[in-house]
Amino acid sequence: MHNKTLNRVIAMVLVIISVFAYAAMAMAEVECYITLKHANNKNAPVNVRSGPGKDCSIVCKLSAGTKVYYISGNGNSLDSWKKIRVPGYDDEDCYVQNKYLTNQKPSTESDTDQGNANNRYGSTNLKKGSKGSKVRILQGDLKALGHNIAVDGDFGEKTDKAVRSFQRTHGLTADGIVGPKTRLALYKAINNKK
Repeated sequence: MHNKTLNRVIAMVLVIISVFAYAAMAMAEVECYITLKHANNKNAPVNVRSGPGKDCSIVCKLSAGTKVYYISGNGNSLDSWKKIRVPGYDDEDCYVQNKYLTNQKPSTESDTDQGNANNRYGSTNLKKGSKGSKVRILQGDLKALGHNIAVDGDFGEKTDKAVRSFQRTHGLTADGIVGPKTRLALYKAINNKK
């Protein structure tokens, strides 16, 4: 092979390698957090949608301080929407408005824990009569913590008693309502058990 041809082949290989390296860097995930700094309602969770736009279905709702991963590069330069990866929703396309993302870590670990607790159990209070997947997660965690209850997704009498028992043993108001303080205590208790 002639030197000119060999040099061209080497140059092409180097170009191809650099293109692939650049593409890999462009698709990096960047750790960031949900912020409500620019929200109208600082207590409401942020809607994560299946696509860029308010017409897309809601995948999940996240509280302030929840850690997510912004997927940078390659087709993710949407005006006010960013593609993110939400732990626990890895198989879903997730988008959030740019104003709800920050690269600043919450001021305390408790803020992050509260965001993760709200992500796990939902950001609305669970109580007697509640039903659904968040109740099922709650029941599974209570069961793992030693409470003898069914994991059926129906917040009935036994779940209410288990919640009140948990609240009493953790110095919380034993009202049977899984609000922010109970969610945080449950989240910490179940993580300490792992």
